[in-house]
Amino acid sequence: MDVVSMRVANSVACENLEELKKAVGACDLRDGTCYKDYKQSLLDAQTLKSQLNYTAYRSAVCTATSKFFNCVDFVVTGDCTVEMATLMKDIVTDLFDYARCGSQDRVFF
Repeated sequence: MDVVSMRVANSVACENLEELKKAVGACDLRDGTCYKDYKQSLLDAQTLKSQLNYTAYRSAVCTATSKFFNCVDFVVTGDCTVEMATLMKDIVTDLFDYARCGSQDRVFF
């Protein structure tokens, strides 16, 4: 986890607390495998880190993160509005951003 990303995501969560509470209760991930695949990719990357191959490790983390951002989405149905789903996606992508993968051009940065 990137400390700057966590700080930004947590600040946004605090500033939008009531909206976020509603969104968490109303919105579901469209594809439940996104996080599972991301987690596995990070575990695989740890092997590179343990071998002290930091360049390959960073590349693997950035690839995994990029795939996760392209996959993660929230379903707009029932009580979950477009605004709620967008807020959820923006907070999740900000939280999982990693500064060493390049510029952080997420919405709340």
